[in-house]
Amino acid sequence: MLSILPFSETEAQFHQKQAIIFLTQTNQTQYLAKDYLLQKYKLAKRELEVCDLFVNGLSLEQISKQMDITYNSIRVYIKNIFAKTGCTSQTELMQLLMELTLEFEHI
Repeated sequence: MLSILPFSETEAQFHQKQAIIFLTQTNQTQYLAKDYLLQKYKLAKRELEVCDLFVNGLSLEQISKQMDITYNSIRVYIKNIFAKTGCTSQTELMQLLMELTLEFEHI
């Protein structure tokens, strides 16, 4: 699976477009370092579940269906995850989570 996400621009690079590219096997499940996420960011069980599904390529709509909750509930979970992790976008969250997978190869 190839995921290309826009990277947030900073003031110093406002004229340059940047992207983050994640390359993973489509049948390879990503396993988060959940104990680390619990200790460092104090994520709740359901927030960890959202992160787990998100890092494995599900959209927020798909996550809401998988967890059998409303899309607005997922948005609240994402907002809480952002607050706890300091992330300000889904791209930043994906980057953080990909760094915290147990079998992700950084190239």
